[in-house]
Amino acid sequence: MGLMKSRTYLFLSLLAIVIIIAVYLLKPVFYQSVVSSDLAPEQVKELMGAVGGQPSYTELPSPYTHELYDSELYFTGSALIDVDGDGVDEVFVGGQKGDALLFFQGDHFENRAEAWGLGETDGPGLGSLSLDFDNDGDVDLLVARPADVFYYENTGTTFIKKPLGVSVETTTMPFGLTATDSNGDGLPDLFISTFIHPDAFRLATFNDPTHVGINRFLLNKGGGEFVDITEESGIDFKQNTFLSTFVDLDGDGLQDFVSAPNTDTVKIYRNLGGMKFKALPPQTGFGFWMGLAVGDYDNDGDPDLFFTNTGNTVPESVVRGDLNSEQEIDLKWALLRNDGNFAFTRANDEAGIANFEFAWGAQFADLNLDGREDLIVAQNYKKWPAHRFVKLKGRLLVQGTDGRYLPAGEALGIENPYYGMTPLVTDFNADGMLDLVYINIDGPTRIYLSDGRANNTLFVRLPDDVRSLGAKLVLHKNDGSTMSRWITAGTGLLSDQSAQAVFGLGSDETASKLEVFWPSGKQTVIAEPQLNTVLMLREE
Repeated sequence: MGLMKSRTYLFLSLLAIVIIIAVYLLKPVFYQSVVSSDLAPEQVKELMGAVGGQPSYTELPSPYTHELYDSELYFTGSALIDVDGDGVDEVFVGGQKGDALLFFQGDHFENRAEAWGLGETDGPGLGSLSLDFDNDGDVDLLVARPADVFYYENTGTTFIKKPLGVSVETTTMPFGLTATDSNGDGLPDLFISTFIHPDAFRLATFNDPTHVGINRFLLNKGGGEFVDITEESGIDFKQNTFLSTFVDLDGDGLQDFVSAPNTDTVKIYRNLGGMKFKALPPQTGFGFWMGLAVGDYDNDGDPDLFFTNTGNTVPESVVRGDLNSEQEIDLKWALLRNDGNFAFTRANDEAGIANFEFAWGAQFADLNLDGREDLIVAQNYKKWPAHRFVKLKGRLLVQGTDGRYLPAGEALGIENPYYGMTPLVTDFNADGMLDLVYINIDGPTRIYLSDGRANNTLFVRLPDDVRSLGAKLVLHKNDGSTMSRWITAGTGLLSDQSAQAVFGLGSDETASKLEVFWPSGKQTVIAEPQLNTVLMLREE
């Protein structure tokens, strides 16, 4: 009898421990459903306030499911790329068991990777970049893989693979890619974010200099020759870094530098000219900065910055790691409102995004075309036990008239309970509505086609080349207000968005003018641009 009581006591004790651990791990999941629950469909309809109704979406079947063969390297790159020059983006996915190149076919997509020379890979595809790298009019592809960065030259019908021979420290690998023309010679220079090899990676390591490597800034000299200008440029910080991008933060015509390091503060560098950069004081605490989006969420004419983080999913006690008592842990997302002249305000509370969950890649996009940029993030961490049992659904946050973001994914039928990597946004069917792609780490690529007219719009496509990188587009409305968009490279997470700018105009049937400020200093002005069309522009 005593033995039975002892066994019963032991069983109940173990059960209690399991329940406590489960509650501890799953608390953020329940927090999502209770505190940060999505809006009801009628609330979304009211919030959208769209002419002709709110946007609706149909999920198209995907021919590609990303599979992992290296369980430690749980990442995948992606890019929107118009490989055939028809004005419609294809979707590149860097796979561990073969890459994908998805072509839109009206009611479905076809994977034509092998036909375009992407069937065989040299390791998992990580950071990806679509860009006319050789300035011949065709959009090329660059893909970071553990062994090197590979340049895929577009011949018009196929890709020819060429390793760039990038040199990084032996303990690290090329990870994220971005580009800029730092010296104005018309050649794309590369910034390569690096990350420690997965077999040596340790979680929450903030202060160990042996656990990081230096990122690389490479000046393109032409003919396949690159010169390392990392140290002389001043962008020489050492940290495992997910991604970086260049964007003119202060409107002086020079492309500044922004980076999302894994275990550090967010990095922002001012471009001083002459390929010299100066670091700004930290704008965040020490966090796990992963995704990066650039947009003008408050429509004040300068680019705001959004970074994802672990959010409320992972307790501080688990991820404080080797931080010392003077180093502030920062686990919330970061929306940095640009107030001009390199002054930033952490706007999480006023924008309503202070208490969301773990997220990877992110993208600003005006999904309902009301002139306010919405926000989409991918979620779920493959190494977090709770996400193996209950997965987050991704976040589609619609911006209200008061500037606050509200969750509306469920009401719009866009949910992604997979290990998401990043969202991509473009218009596949030229209907003037934004379509959405979720790139997933271990699961199908999810493709949502918009099929409901919501407000008037202007789509502007620029050539996907170095002369467009950093361009600022400003649409002047009839009431005197403006909207601004920027062409950047490498945002989201290990991904590249389309070289397009989308302006939602609500019920306005005309606009006063469109201005394009090219990085070269030239300007293009289009008076009364025709709405609900795709405007193709290039620098003259």
